[in-house]
Amino acid sequence: MEFWFIMRKKLAIFLTVALALGGLPLFVSSTPAFASWDWCWDDPIVQIGSHTVTINVGVPSSQQDHVSGGTVTVHVPKNVRAAIVSEDPNTLNLDTTIVKDARGGNATADIIVNADKSLPVEVQISVDGKTAAVVDGKTNRTIHANIDD
Repeated sequence: MEFWFIMRKKLAIFLTVALALGGLPLFVSSTPAFASWDWCWDDPIVQIGSHTVTINVGVPSSQQDHVSGGTVTVHVPKNVRAAIVSEDPNTLNLDTTIVKDARGGNATADIIVNADKSLPVEVQISVDGKTAAVVDGKTNRTIHANIDD
């Protein structure tokens, strides 16, 4: 009888240790990285000089209902032709404008995504189909990105 009592006690200790170690990753894992989330994107396209610039603005899809619009302001030098090629405000309801005031010859973009709480925002800028910049930010704050060709 004592043999079974000792075996049950050892088994209970073994199972307790195994469960504790097996559950350890649940307690030490960090929050998910941005890349693992599903994203909801808006992508205004502008023409700057001879270059096509796509400005992808994204928030986590599960948080899209908290977004109430925003702005994409593209700053270009006064002597550079620029135009909005495509603007589909259906997803995040972003309003795109071009302002001819950039100094030093470099175009930039200022992005603000309005929301009723702080959310991560990712901005991906591509020039002629090649990634030029990736910038992370938060809603309700200006996200500044350089547009390099």
